[in-house]
Amino acid sequence: MNLIIDLSQDNPRLALEENSKTIGKCQWDGIYQLSETILSELDKLLAAHGYTKKNIGEVKIVPSEKSMAGTRIAQAIALGLKTKVEK
Repeated sequence: MNLIIDLSQDNPRLALEENSKTIGKCQWDGIYQLSETILSELDKLLAAHGYTKKNIGEVKIVPSEKSMAGTRIAQAIALGLKTKVEK
């Protein structure tokens, strides 16, 4: 399953795709509050469709033209989702 973080509009959007089909999506207000909202919105979206963060294969980012900080936050989220921590 792939995650798309779309920041190209005024409101950030998340989408889950599997085999090139959208299986879930959400949108909320607040490109400028992205660091405070994106993880909770992602958790809600994943839970609503029976997935966890471990199910995410690839993360695609559609950057924002208005908020460079928002794009960097999305990049950090993508990197964190792909990092494996060994115990």
